Amino acid sequence: MLLLSITSLCLAALPVAQAMVESYTFPLPVSNGSVTKITTEIGSRPLDTVWIPNPNSTTYEWWYFDAVASDLSASIVLQPIVEGGDFALVLDLSLPNGSTSRFTLPYDKGYFSTAGSGSNMIASNGEWGYTSSEDLSHVDFQLNIPAAGVSGTVKFRSVAPPHVTCGCIEEGASLVFYWNLLWINLIPDAVASVNLSINETAVAFEGFGYHDQNWGASPFLTDINQWYWGHGRTAEYSVVWFHRLSGAGNIDTSAYISKDGEIVYASCGDNIIVRVITNQGVVYPINYSFNGTIEGVQMNIDAGDIGKFAFTLSNTQNILETAGYHRYVGNFAGGLIGKANTTGVGLWEQEGPFPTPL
Repeated sequence: MLLLSITSLCLAALPVAQAMVESYTFPLPVSNGSVTKITTEIGSRPLDTVWIPNPNSTTYEWWYFDAVASDLSASIVLQPIVEGGDFALVLDLSLPNGSTSRFTLPYDKGYFSTAGSGSNMIASNGEWGYTSSEDLSHVDFQLNIPAAGVSGTVKFRSVAPPHVTCGCIEEGASLVFYWNLLWINLIPDAVASVNLSINETAVAFEGFGYHDQNWGASPFLTDINQWYWGHGRTAEYSVVWFHRLSGAGNIDTSAYISKDGEIVYASCGDNIIVRVITNQGVVYPINYSFNGTIEGVQMNIDAGDIGKFAFTLSNTQNILETAGYHRYVGNFAGGLIGKANTTGVGLWEQEGPFPTPL
């Protein structure tokens, strides 16, 4: 069957911890000219590494982690970033009392090293750091950040194999989603265990988690009119999706589906449709002047012989809102069309629409 052949290919292609150890100190030295080396495909290097070892003033590289409570009552996003000559941790919290907060915490120095296919990172003052297993099966964060009033642990246990934007992890697989976004999804879905003290109040939950990494030569929002990304888990499926509309009207899409720890579908193209649900119905593209309410997002994925899938994420809470950006959590439901749907939870983000490409 096609499903079995795709699954076997993806599982067989996952590199084992054989890559040489790579070590870096952040921030990296910044060159004055153009970037001369950006890795664009899977090779002999670790999967979770520094993909731009010689940045300039416009490059970016982000390691993104999130954990969301199963009842959607709380969430945490941890995002170490290297932008030009800057190194920082972006920390976002949504709490059971309904409050949300964002901290952007700069650091003079940080240390990074690979471990098999995974990585380790720590701030030089020890306020935060993480370690990962060589096979990317787990990542453990330790936090003790007085400026944010946060201490404790965030742990991820992977339940879904890694992938790139348009396929499986295999020798020569492209890391390019479009010209200014290179991306790898190291933990598409995980069991997350969070045990924190936030301003001396205990916040502990079990839920679902996620980890990816992205990088590019120019600021992320270059040539974006609107952008949608998210991930969710039903009782059966783990799902990740992208949708980008450029300033010129070009569309890039990507989708990933796994079940029982095996990849069912991982690809890009016109057979993936992502649409935003509003109080005025399904609206696409959303105009800059739109003044309605965003109520969720829906995905339709034609996986060929495997079948057609439909998923819907209905917003429960807007957990982050900044200029041109929203992050939501909500109830996630769907599956194969014509079969019984299952439900769970998900997280997604919307950037734009912007009046002109940035």
